[in-house]
Amino acid sequence: MANLHTTRRGYLALCADNSVQTNMLVDLLTETFGPWRLLCSSLAAIDLRQCRLLLIDANSLDLASCCRWLDQIYKHTGHKPSVGLINLPAGDQREQLAHWPQVNGIFRSTLDQQQLLDGVETLLRGCASLPESVLANVLHVNRKRPNLLVPLPVQVTPRELQILRFMMAGYRNQDIAEELEVSKHTVKSHVYNLFRKISVKNRVQAVTWAERYLGDLGEDKPLPS
Repeated sequence: MANLHTTRRGYLALCADNSVQTNMLVDLLTETFGPWRLLCSSLAAIDLRQCRLLLIDANSLDLASCCRWLDQIYKHTGHKPSVGLINLPAGDQREQLAHWPQVNGIFRSTLDQQQLLDGVETLLRGCASLPESVLANVLHVNRKRPNLLVPLPVQVTPRELQILRFMMAGYRNQDIAEELEVSKHTVKSHVYNLFRKISVKNRVQAVTWAERYLGDLGEDKPLPS
């Protein structure tokens, strides 16, 4: 086991098999960043509240084991350490673990010593260090169009939102009245008040306003009650 010292800002920990190579890595990390703690098998060996950064050696944990560790960290209340995975072969399925919120580093086995140290330093600064292909995949999966493109300039009622959605779908006043089970006159009154509120003169302008301020309200969101 490597030393069990802590830094003023918390533990710097490495999960890896206890080998000559591992201890050489711990010595290098300690020389560069300060004391590290070596974990051989159990996450219970470390106080997550005091752990600042946890590196996991891909040679010591398979995908299922990594997921169990990350799930424990994710469910931990309070402070959660930043996590980096080291010694991953390019294209390894464990690169998918970058989608976990606490995984900020993926370090492939092809990196040289200095590249690894630079990546660890990046994590310690609170930033992410991911291969371009992994980062691109994370962004592709998780990015989506915002629901509200810009702040609403006026207060629109739930009923007016319903009518706007019907307009965006091409409904006429009579169709809207039948859907809402109200009179056509009532719909006309709502439309008149809505047009005045959002400063438009016709349905085309109203739909343009809705697309700008309400995004995809008309596509698949449930009607406001």
